[in-house]
Amino acid sequence: MNKGVEFKNISKRYGTDKAASLAVDSISFEIPKGSLTTILGPSGCGKTTLLRCIAGLESYQGDVLYDGQNVADLPPKDRGIGIAAEN
Repeated sequence: MNKGVEFKNISKRYGTDKAASLAVDSISFEIPKGSLTTILGPSGCGKTTLLRCIAGLESYQGDVLYDGQNVADLPPKDRGIGIAAEN
């Protein structure tokens, strides 16, 4: 498979105590380079949070890889990812 983006055990929790909200819980999947991928789910399931993690706009646990390279230490401006939101 020609890997474009790979997610390995991505988790995001808002807050630091035990009552902190878990927005994304150990998600792992691959998106082949050049493919069109849609993330679907109900309101509040973590879709936007996952996209923000990909773009480097949220801290997260796990690994995001672009073409096999871990981008955890890259700032958002160097990731080449953009997000557009509709209100």
